[in-house]
Amino acid sequence: MRRIPIPRFILRDPFIKGLTSLHLILRYNNERFTYNTGESVHPKYWDKASRRIKNSKAVPDSAEINHRLDELEYKIKDWWRERLREKGFCNLEGLKAFLNGDHNSEHIHLSLLKFIPVFMEESEGYRKKDTIKVFKSLLHRLIEYEQSSGSSLDWDEITLDFYQRFIGTLMKRELATNTIDKYIKTLKLMMNEGLSRGYHNNLAFKHKKFARLHERVSKIYLPIHELEKIYDLNLSDNKTLNVVRDLFLIGAYTGLRYSDYSSIQKENIRQVDNGWVIDKKARKTGGRVVIPLHPMVVGILEKYDRALPSGPTIQTTNRLLKEIGQLANINEPIIIEKTIGGQWVSNSYLKYQLISSHTARRSFATNAYLCGVKSIGIMAITGHSTEKAFLGYIQVTAEENAQHLLDHKFFQ
Repeated sequence: MRRIPIPRFILRDPFIKGLTSLHLILRYNNERFTYNTGESVHPKYWDKASRRIKNSKAVPDSAEINHRLDELEYKIKDWWRERLREKGFCNLEGLKAFLNGDHNSEHIHLSLLKFIPVFMEESEGYRKKDTIKVFKSLLHRLIEYEQSSGSSLDWDEITLDFYQRFIGTLMKRELATNTIDKYIKTLKLMMNEGLSRGYHNNLAFKHKKFARLHERVSKIYLPIHELEKIYDLNLSDNKTLNVVRDLFLIGAYTGLRYSDYSSIQKENIRQVDNGWVIDKKARKTGGRVVIPLHPMVVGILEKYDRALPSGPTIQTTNRLLKEIGQLANINEPIIIEKTIGGQWVSNSYLKYQLISSHTARRSFATNAYLCGVKSIGIMAITGHSTEKAFLGYIQVTAEENAQHLLDHKFFQ
């Protein structure tokens, strides 16, 4: 359940010698909301601990005022709780309108920069933390752009001219093209959400020139002989490395994401007529996948009596996988080329330095493809809905593709 912020009462001027008004304050999404309660009191009769008026003969109506403060606090909490239940989100503009008597506050206008934090709050329950981080980063970039350009940024300002200027600003920050692409993708998502909720009717973001900038960057995969080198490592003296290696190999022979292959339970494994399968609901898509198990995976599962141990965090896993790759002598020189800040940049690595948890999924798709498994069969396992998205996982060189096609009957 999402957090309900706590209203607090303060004195407008705690150092004044006469009466001062009582204000309600509330903090939400790093913003401060202030509301004049209409009540007042002398500072010497204010109890800072309870945030209520002291029981004193000098303030004969203290109990009545405190009761009204209590009612106001309950009223706000009830509104917030009901709003979350009915609408799934809250905002301070809506609260202000409600307290001012506008009970149709769900129609209150939210600016673009005020909407993004609200949408982040809504998304916490069903989107990945990394996605929320991109939302937050986009908001930071837009505020940065607004401040540097000296212009006010709202829904109607998201035009083709803005698009060009914004991309230019991001390029000056020497960001990679695919990082800029994430910002454009997320901005288009926010614009779509705002459009559907009636905050604007600006359709410039749907123009074909308001395009994403995705760039295909080569990513590594581990061919079967390199996976076998990792499998053959003797890691018995390091339990953590042993577990990380085994979980990674399960991912490399099932195509599951880290969140799925690191959370396999006994009940996900079952025997069929001609072998074993994993039957699991994918966390990201919610779809059910049934995956035939490679003998190597069956052996690893039997090693743990089909009750896989929990792995470390994904950050630790990615660090240890590089160590495992180095131990397995997976040290082929790799050149990675991509555009950063509008300039083509080339960097050299040893292959083990590029291994991560996601390399397992990419390795599965590529190795299955090279072994002749039809794309539709692989996609049923990886969960890709389009062949275009799926082909982004196939990391074969031109020479590997030629070798693969030479085995096709067309070339015989």
